[in-house]
Amino acid sequence: NYLVTAGRDSLIKFRNIQTGKIDKTLKLHKGTVYGLAFDPQVHSILYSAGADSMVYKWDPDTDEMTRWYKYKGKALSVKLSNDGKLMSVVSTDSLLTIRSTETHKIIKSYKLGVFKQGSSTNYASESFSPDSKYICFPVAKDSFLIVDLKDNYERIYSTNLKTYPLADLQFSNDGQSVFARFSLGGPLR
Repeated sequence: NYLVTAGRDSLIKFRNIQTGKIDKTLKLHKGTVYGLAFDPQVHSILYSAGADSMVYKWDPDTDEMTRWYKYKGKALSVKLSNDGKLMSVVSTDSLLTIRSTETHKIIKSYKLGVFKQGSSTNYASESFSPDSKYICFPVAKDSFLIVDLKDNYERIYSTNLKTYPLADLQFSNDGQSVFARFSLGGPLR
């Protein structure tokens, strides 16, 4: 049982929950590691996103990097759909890129709503639905898009709140609602 952490030291650390000691360290990123995601279907596979514009796929059992993906901007987050078939990456070039984890090909890229382009601290975050059929993400300070990943049908929604920029979205556990977090002390809706 491990707590896996990463940060500015470019290291991915596996801390033993019982002893508190670091049992394993993965190092390949050049700069801050911004995001980590375990594959929901193959729990031993880990993805990491970093300031070096790279997303790495790791096999922690062997401590080896098994695949890499290069992006234009810093890779700020990496997420996987619950079925493990899709990976999304948010980068500082204000793009959300959706890629197949099976073919490794980019399926689609979208322009994200951000507070300040190129910033690693002011970016918006995406969310896959629990059934892996949809993804939602901010496209402007006061609106977000929900995309049907099967037929690419897109629908935009307004938050009707122009005072605070939309920061993050998260589907509810049943996939019927989307929760929004706003920056700068804005309300949770």
